[in-house]
Amino acid sequence: METAYIGRLAKIDVNVDLTHKLCASLMLTPFRSTGSPLSLVIGSLYIKHPNLFGGSEKLDVSLDKGLYDSNVLIAYRRPRPEWLAQQSFVIQHSIAPEIGVHGVPMDNFSRSGSGGVNLSRLADGLDLNEPASTKWSSTTSIKFEHIRPLSDDGRSISRDFDGFPVTCSGSSHDNMVVLRQESRYAKANDHSFCHLSLQIGQGIPVLSKWLIFNRFKFIASKGLKLGPAFLLTSLTGGSIVGDMAPYQAFAIGGLGSLRGYGEGAVGSGRSCLVANNELTFPLHKMLEGAIFLDCGTDLGSGIYVPGTFPRQRSDSEDVSGLVEQWPSKKDIGHMFEFIACYVACERANVSKSVLSQILEYLTSQNNFPTSVSSHHITSTRREKQVLALLEVVPEIDWNASYVLGLCEKAQFYQVSGFIHTIRHEYLAALDRYMKDVDEPIHAFSFINKTFSKLLSKNGPWWFLHRDCQRTEETGR
Repeated sequence: METAYIGRLAKIDVNVDLTHKLCASLMLTPFRSTGSPLSLVIGSLYIKHPNLFGGSEKLDVSLDKGLYDSNVLIAYRRPRPEWLAQQSFVIQHSIAPEIGVHGVPMDNFSRSGSGGVNLSRLADGLDLNEPASTKWSSTTSIKFEHIRPLSDDGRSISRDFDGFPVTCSGSSHDNMVVLRQESRYAKANDHSFCHLSLQIGQGIPVLSKWLIFNRFKFIASKGLKLGPAFLLTSLTGGSIVGDMAPYQAFAIGGLGSLRGYGEGAVGSGRSCLVANNELTFPLHKMLEGAIFLDCGTDLGSGIYVPGTFPRQRSDSEDVSGLVEQWPSKKDIGHMFEFIACYVACERANVSKSVLSQILEYLTSQNNFPTSVSSHHITSTRREKQVLALLEVVPEIDWNASYVLGLCEKAQFYQVSGFIHTIRHEYLAALDRYMKDVDEPIHAFSFINKTFSKLLSKNGPWWFLHRDCQRTEETGR
């Protein structure tokens, strides 16, 4: 740790650690690794100015760099009376691997490896720290957030390795304005303590494509001294409704959740409930023992996280002694096809979120067999399923542009033609039907139906049809 002073007021604290290559080889693959020794340098840089403009304005700048993540924070605080909320203007940018949802469980689920998805977050806004009253304190903030998923080599991505979207918008980034409120209660004495934290976040629809959601989370903990031992128990829960990107899901597993598992290795969901219990006791002056019991559940909300499936182990991993996780990716695929059949038969209804997941599954090439003949058969069957769904489900329940992009990528020309038709884009529809060389009958059927509709109307086409008939009769 080095401390340097600039002039009379500014102070810089520098802390730099060098990490050996062996340590990095035991962890995740470094983000944007270049093979340079600088990629293994971790450290922190702090710059503090207590009187920026001569009016006791405070400026704090911090830079934290890890092997796989980085964080830059700039905070500016203006002096206010103690009985008023303290204001802070904050700009923050961070890059970190997203392993809670997109990570890959490894080593018997004891840790999570990188799944190739990294989140770049840019946030700026205002923090208000309310003055503490009795044992309660609260913080309110409103911030604009721009989240951009990146690959390990720093490229913007919109889908993960399995082809599923990693953003809510389906594009390469998500934008949102979030209003957050956090209230905290704390009480402690010589024999016990208790702590309660309530957090509420609301996505504000400033623009039509920005995320709209409500996220709630609570943490309640109680500590009690039992002779020389200490018992700590806590309960954590939360839920999110509305728009949600996969990275916003509650990850179960890891430190602060279910210990003994990697981050997110147990699962993730729109809701969660996690209980932690720990008993610590002294064994020696320099040694302490601990016994803990953790449990958690996603309350059945895991299947409602958009674009995600239970993570599967690769064939090269050691699976000895492990029981196959259920439901597997194949099991969920069968469930989606079963639900799609019932919806197409108008015997069931599904929410927009489930419908979106079904369409993503049916159009994803990663779910098709590798054999050429089997791939063609499966592709044809899936296309019929998607077409049957869209013919029954109201148009307001699915995004035509997004589904059209999925079908174009999967080469579902019949579905693409159908979508263009309902959008009155007849030339584009005909072009898609003409591309379906395996079933050209659909192109002729489309032409016949289109001309039949035009000729049946009392307009110029009807007169043209009548004149053509007279010409034929005269020619005879």
